[in-house]
Order: sequence, then C-alpha cells, then structure tokens
Amino acid sequence: MQRVLLLESFAKVAKEFSHLSKTKQAEELSNIIEEHSELLGDKEVLTGKRLTQLKRDAEEGAITMRMGIANALAHYIGYQDFVAYSKAYQKKQLTLKDKTVGFLDKHKITLLVSVVLLVVFLIIGQITKRKWMIWNKDHYEKVDFNEAYFNTGKLKIYEEDLCTKFLKVKPYCKTVFFTANDKPLIWYGKSKNGTYEFFTSNGNHPETGKQLRPITKYMINKYICP
Repeated sequence: MQRVLLLESFAKVAKEFSHLSKTKQAEELSNIIEEHSELLGDKEVLTGKRLTQLKRDAEEGAITMRMGIANALAHYIGYQDFVAYSKAYQKKQLTLKDKTVGFLDKHKITLLVSVVLLVVFLIIGQITKRKWMIWNKDHYEKVDFNEAYFNTGKLKIYEEDLCTKFLKVKPYCKTVFFTANDKPLIWYGKSKNGTYEFFTSNGNHPETGKQLRPITKYMINKYICP
C-alpha cells in the first residue's frame, strides 16, 4: 500500500510542477514531506535522490517507508494520515471488486455465450485453414474444405505420402509383390461390399477405415494368380 501511496504522490507532484525536471520534482516532494510531517508533529527528512530511488523500487514491487513519511505523503494527497489513506484505499478496492463481481453476475450469460462463440469461431478458423484431401475412386486428392464432405466423414486431413504413394491397383501375375528382401509392396483389405481391394502402400482402407494387411503368397495364389 505504501508503494501505491508513493506513486500517487509523485503523480500529484508531476502534475503540479510539470514545468520542472523529474529531479527537481523529487526535490519538491522532499520539501513537501518535510513540511507536512512537521505539521503532523513528526518532522521527517528524505532527500530527492532517495525519493527517486524509492520510486524506482516502487515501480518494481513493494517498498517500506517510515511511518512519519507515509503520514506526510498521505496528508499531502488529502488524507489525515496513512491509516486514513489505508482505509480509503481498501474501501476503494472492495468497491471495485463488488462492481466487477456485480458486472460479471449481471452479464454472465452474455459473457458465456460470447466465450462459446469465440471458441467456435476459432475452431472453425482452424478447420478451414487446414489442408484437406478426399478419396476419389483409386487415389487421394487435395481439396479445399467442404462442409458436406466434412460432416459425412469423407474429408480427411491432408497427408502428402497418402496423396502421392497410396493408390488402389489391380495386380496381376506379373506384378512385383515383394522387394528383394521379401518386404511387401502391396497391401489389401475388404471393401464395403466384401471384395478384396489392393493398394500400393500401408494404411487404412479409404472407405471402411480398417487397417490394411500386407500381401502374402497365399493371397496371391488364391485371389490374383490362382
């Protein structure tokens, strides 16, 4: 509270002696402290240099002053002493708190709706800014945001590998199914109507969403090259 009192005192001096430099204003406040403390029967002396340092400290955090100085500053800005200033300050803070609480209570529905709308707008903004893709017969292709596709689940977040490497193919007997190290080059899965479909990369089936399986010699002999 002494911190606020000192800053208010400096603000008043700056207003009353605006034609003076900050150093001179600090000296004026020094004279004011001496005069008002003497009026209160407890003369105090504090140099302008020390007051300037106290002001810097007050701008960064709490400070402690002798009660005689605090009384003089409170008297200067219109209070009987520091105790009277403290009571007025606390009352002011409580009034401000009550007003804030009252405003929030009165407008809580409006504020809640505003917050919800803000969140919705932010989510929509993020959704529409993303890159999207959609499955088109045998491949993924990059598209702009489409609300209808999004609502039906057809719209997917863009993945470059899927757009460039994931294709539906119709393998035949001469298709290369494995690498030299016997790693699969084809994956398969059932479509919505139950037939097997084949793809050039691992992942989920673009229509059913189920995980694809790597090709096996059994699958080749039974369904591709019987």
